[in-house]
Amino acid sequence: MNLSLRQLRAFVMIADCRSFTKAGDELFLTQSSLSGLIKETEKQLDVKLFDRTTRQIHLTDAGKRLLPYARRILDEVRLFDHQTQDLKDFYQGKIRLAVSQQLAASGMPRLIHKFATIYPSVQVTLLDCSIEEVISRVQSLDADIGIGPERTLGSDILADELFASPFYVVLPTTHALTKYSHIAWGSLKMSVSLPCVVILPKD
Repeated sequence: MNLSLRQLRAFVMIADCRSFTKAGDELFLTQSSLSGLIKETEKQLDVKLFDRTTRQIHLTDAGKRLLPYARRILDEVRLFDHQTQDLKDFYQGKIRLAVSQQLAASGMPRLIHKFATIYPSVQVTLLDCSIEEVISRVQSLDADIGIGPERTLGSDILADELFASPFYVVLPTTHALTKYSHIAWGSLKMSVSLPCVVILPKD
C-alpha cells in the first residue's frame, strides 16, 4: 500500500464537503477525476470509504475510523512544510523575534544593533506584542524566537532563562531599610512608615 497525499486530500475533502462536486471545486479536479482517486484509494486499502446514493454521500464505518488518521497525516505534512520554510529563512538569514512592547522599545534596539555587527547578513524582524502574546506568536509560527517573562509553557515550546531583571527601591537615606543590600517584598509590605516607594527595573 502506497497512498499519495493527493489521495488523502481527496478523501478528507469529500468527507468535509459530502459532495464530489464541491470537493472537486475545492481541489480543482473534475468529478470523474476525484471519483477515480477514491476508487483507487479504496482498491489499495481494500475497504469501502463512502456509501454513495444519487443524492447523498456518507462515510462508511471504515471511512469514519480512518478519517482522523488521514487528517493527522495531512496536519503533519503542513507542519513539515512550515518547518522547512523556517529552515530556509534561517539559512537565508532571516529571524522573526517576538518581544513585549516595553522590551522592544527599550533594550532590544541596542541588542539587535550589536547582533547586526556580528552577523551582518542576518535580517532580524522585530514583532512587538503584548507580554501574553509572545508565547502564542511562537506557537503559531509567526515568530521563530520569543523573549518574555517566565510563563507556564506547553510541551511544544522550549525555553531557556536569558537574564534576570532585578528591581530597585528608591527611599530616603534615613529609612531603616537602607542598611540592607537586598530587600524582600515582604519587608516592603511591613514597612508601613515608608513615605514613598518607587520600583525601578534594572537598565
